[in-house]
Amino acid sequence: MIDFNFKEKCYSCSACAESCPTKAISFDKNLHPRIDLQKCINCNKCERVCIELNKPKDTKKMDCIGAYIVKNKNNEIREASSSGGFFPQLAQKVLKMNGYVCACIYDEKLMPKHIVTNDSKVCEDMMGSKYVKSDLNECISKIKQIIASDKIVLFSGVPCQVAAVKKCIKSDKLITLAVVCHGTIERNIWKKYLDEEEKINESSIVEVFMRDKTKGYLNYGLKFRFKNGTEHITFRKNDGYFLKCFTDGLFERDRCLSCTYKGNNIMSDLLVGDAWGMEKIFPQFMDKLGASAVLVLTEKGRYIFNEIKDSFSVRNIDSQEVIHSNPRIILPESRNALQKSFNKKLEKLDSNIHYWTEKYAKPTIFIRIKGKILRLKNKLLN
Repeated sequence: MIDFNFKEKCYSCSACAESCPTKAISFDKNLHPRIDLQKCINCNKCERVCIELNKPKDTKKMDCIGAYIVKNKNNEIREASSSGGFFPQLAQKVLKMNGYVCACIYDEKLMPKHIVTNDSKVCEDMMGSKYVKSDLNECISKIKQIIASDKIVLFSGVPCQVAAVKKCIKSDKLITLAVVCHGTIERNIWKKYLDEEEKINESSIVEVFMRDKTKGYLNYGLKFRFKNGTEHITFRKNDGYFLKCFTDGLFERDRCLSCTYKGNNIMSDLLVGDAWGMEKIFPQFMDKLGASAVLVLTEKGRYIFNEIKDSFSVRNIDSQEVIHSNPRIILPESRNALQKSFNKKLEKLDSNIHYWTEKYAKPTIFIRIKGKILRLKNKLLN
């Protein structure tokens, strides 16, 4: 039976629940496991698939078969994507091969969850970053069933989710696309933020966009559309305090801060992320709609990339240039010195996330001094 500090160490990947023959494992609102000891038969199948108990050694290396900066030639697709529009083209290719796609959407409560589909319209909902921990629910079982019927499946998720799927499913019919991960936000924090948005705007939210490009790829916005027809959008470099707190690591889950599924431990065919810093290397190529950095990690990945590359404008690049510009590929985020203080504010029942994200996104002199003291203390302790 899995038995460790789930808040600190569990990846919330659902592999344990999928493997349990008695359905003794469920999850709380933050996707931490709950074990029903009355149902558990101590078969230890959960331990054999647990990606924490079977984690690889830390690595700061990344070996790639190929590296590319890509822009989808269809600007409408690129504008609706977080970066260069790589995923939708790959998904459509798999669907044309009579396959299925498993990736993340928002559910009816606007919480991220993975689903499996062969519907191209549903795949459109899978586009775009979510930044909140996604619920894999029963996807691993569904993928197994589809592969057993001799059909291919594309799975897209963050590296720990890819590792969980591949731990449970070993098949040439499985294609994996990992997304560069900067860490994820706890689901209860996101839920509270949504509730506050609805209260402020006096209407229920009908759509969310984490990476709106109204002000361009580099100054992306968090956009809400409401049932009453109004919209509210905040931009990362302006009043986007929630986004800034996320990129500053204030929302980082404990598990994400020591993630080992980095570098050569990314067990995927392809890895895709933002083409940060590429405006310095390819100034004529980059534009306000953005581009994707794609790292090819396996021969299968090379094959599928070559099958779709004509849909993109492509630039070859040394993989180390991509890694240098996006260190989260090989290293987890360092803990923000102010995170514990920030979390204590949010844990209070009457706390206002909008208020505190603004305070910490543009901190007062007191908060800045406190941060410097904590950073110095951490440096001395390490």
